[in-house]
Amino acid sequence: MSRTSCAGCGRIAAAASSRPIASVILEASLEVRGPIVYATLIIVAAAVPIFLLPGLTGSFFRPLAVSYTLAIIASMAVALTVTPALSLILLRRAPVERRESPLVKWLQRIYTAALSRIVERPRRAYAASGALVVIALLVVPQLGQSLFPSFKERDFLIHFIATPGTSPQETARITTSVSHDLRAIPGVRTFGSHIGQAFLGEEVAGVNFAENWISIDEKADYNKTIEAIRSVVDSYPGVYRDVLTYLNERIEEVLTGSKEPIVIRLYGEDLTVLRSKGLELQHKLAGIKASSTITSTSRSINRRYRLRWIWPRRRKYGLKPGDVRRAASTLVAGEEVGDIFRDGKAYDTVVWSTPQSRASVQAVSELPIDTPAGKVVRLGDVAKVTVGPVPNAIERENDSPSVSTSPPMCGIAIWARWSRTSRTRCGASSSRAATTPSCSASIRSARRRRATSTASRSSPG
Repeated sequence: MSRTSCAGCGRIAAAASSRPIASVILEASLEVRGPIVYATLIIVAAAVPIFLLPGLTGSFFRPLAVSYTLAIIASMAVALTVTPALSLILLRRAPVERRESPLVKWLQRIYTAALSRIVERPRRAYAASGALVVIALLVVPQLGQSLFPSFKERDFLIHFIATPGTSPQETARITTSVSHDLRAIPGVRTFGSHIGQAFLGEEVAGVNFAENWISIDEKADYNKTIEAIRSVVDSYPGVYRDVLTYLNERIEEVLTGSKEPIVIRLYGEDLTVLRSKGLELQHKLAGIKASSTITSTSRSINRRYRLRWIWPRRRKYGLKPGDVRRAASTLVAGEEVGDIFRDGKAYDTVVWSTPQSRASVQAVSELPIDTPAGKVVRLGDVAKVTVGPVPNAIERENDSPSVSTSPPMCGIAIWARWSRTSRTRCGASSSRAATTPSCSASIRSARRRRATSTASRSSPG
């Protein structure tokens, strides 16, 4: 920094005639070393709150704060080491004399006059400082809740996620209806959509998932068009839906995975207890006035067939559990065995049983299973078939099943209520709980796309 040489130029001019220039530069550098260090620490301390920002805002601004802090520290190091060395090299034989800018003299006069008045009458300075503090406190509530900038992109993503088990025809019907309603909005230029998983796509999604893309004309009123789009999307109840820009979706998935600033996550091995405790926690958090909308990753429950092996009979026929399970899965859920390509499109070829063969527990028990000896036995002869509740997807954190709840509320309310909840409920159920800011907890994008393994693709008009 140049402030080293500027602050010490008066001392250099006064002692240049009688002392070596190196000694003068060293003394001047030591004189300004303390102010430089303290000024740097003050600047760094002002950036500390940025490191404590939670959620998406913190993930976005924290790298900028790190870069700024490192630049300030590097500048201090240069000022204390490189600047004195350059001064010695450049001023070794140069005539040293003190020169002041006319602007500096004018500023010094104004500063001296103002400082003398403040010292003589300090109450006015205290009153002005207090007034500024009061004004700041009045302005703070009007600043908003997020420091994250709002980008006015013209391209949007609209996710529609129906209940697991929704048929492709129903998802296509909803998507087609949304298409007609959105294209009727003035300013909407284009619309596109896909349902489920694209052929060889990287994201696994079920046929209950639909992703829509729309573009807004450059001449359209941005705010009015967005309000109309959200109004149309909200008119479809019973499905999860959101409206995001491409940039917001990428930032949420890559930086945080969650849009909520606070996430409460429950862990446990018993899925039934874990789900009940998650619903209980949701109910308790809903009673807090500070909370508005609570999102949860507690999955819906589907009724699935379960097999309980009859070990003596299984050994009698020489069947392995994996072989029986795969055969039963093929008959009940189907299995893709090939593809048919026609007119540039790929169609799956699936082996599947008739609907009557899987309509009930008794029908499933009658499914034929091939044995290694070439005989055919009933599935009910080697396993007991039952129907039980099974979540449509299980989220894991460090190989442990988990359920996450995200309440958008103030910190004081959530910590007060959570302390009572964790002691009285979750601790007694052998589940462990954790509260983590900015964890991956919501179903905003990628995680709900990976909910099921069955997928298909459709492009409604």
